Amino acid sequence: MWVAKLRDGHLEVTNSNTYVIAIIQTGVTSASVSGNEVVVSYKDGRTLVWDIDQKVPVRIL
Repeated sequence: MWVAKLRDGHLEVTNSNTYVIAIIQTGVTSASVSGNEVVVSYKDGRTLVWDIDQKVPVRIL
């Protein structure tokens, strides 16, 4: 299970068993995890869906 935490505009996506940072971004306003994807909203209005395992954006919302 993945958990998204926002800290001072940085996004940390961690595994509940071990502290593994999967994605770190700046300028993040909100984030939510669903399966192996995290939906990230940015201050500039963009919303991207990131694949946690590959650590790359897979689509724009």
